[in-house]
Amino acid sequence: MTVIDRTVFYSPGKIQAAHELQKEEQQAKEATIALKAEEKLQRQLQKEGKRRLVEQRKAQRVQDKLQRQKEAEARKLAAQEAKQAKQAERQLRSNIKQARQLKKSQNNIILGTEEVDLEAVDGAEAQVALKWLLRLHAPSGQKSCQQSCKTVNYSRAC
Repeated sequence: MTVIDRTVFYSPGKIQAAHELQKEEQQAKEATIALKAEEKLQRQLQKEGKRRLVEQRKAQRVQDKLQRQKEAEARKLAAQEAKQAKQAERQLRSNIKQARQLKKSQNNIILGTEEVDLEAVDGAEAQVALKWLLRLHAPSGQKSCQQSCKTVNYSRAC
């Protein structure tokens, strides 16, 4: 560099070196900006990935909850059906027992609904009625002849 009348002259080599230095500084600055932009993009991608994971976990929790509710409903329905089946079986057994008791008791009671006044009939009909009462009640041993006769208002025979 030489100074002639306050004019500064630079050599072409120094000018080119200054340009190259300036280019390198510019490139370094651009590289730093690009690196920062890349880091920012990576952070955004990570943030987006985390957000997706959170949404997936949330959806999975909802799905698991629905599955548990369905299973609980199925268990409740199965228990209710079992209870109803047990109750139906109990009712069936009760009905069978009542039918057996009714059949057994029908063998021991008078089946007619007419009330017979044995005092108004003659002796032959009274004998037939008495035999009929004895046949119904005597085998079971639940009622004696006297009790049977009282049922039909007949007290002379016993």
